[in-house]
Amino acid sequence: QQIAAENAERDSRIHADIGKTTREFVCNVRHAKMLDGIQSKVGANKKRPRTEDGDRAQLGDGAADVASKDRERKRFFKQIPLVKKRDGDQPEHVTSVLGNIFGVA
Repeated sequence: QQIAAENAERDSRIHADIGKTTREFVCNVRHAKMLDGIQSKVGANKKRPRTEDGDRAQLGDGAADVASKDRERKRFFKQIPLVKKRDGDQPEHVTSVLGNIFGVA
């Protein structure tokens, strides 16, 4: 009886694990299909150049390749230099307190 009960419990756990794994797999397949659809829509939109009014134009002969190369040019951003603090920036009483603490005159 004990062996039969243990076997039944083990079978129940295996059955639950298989069901969980199957549900996860189906969920992942649906998610992958959704992402593939999004990627195909994004890819289709990138291939069509924008018109002057902002809408995407219909696919042409080779104009889409030229327009996409123009949009992919490198952009440079000006970096703002960091401000360095000097000793003169601190008030005199702060400098004297720090000098007393760290032993600097």
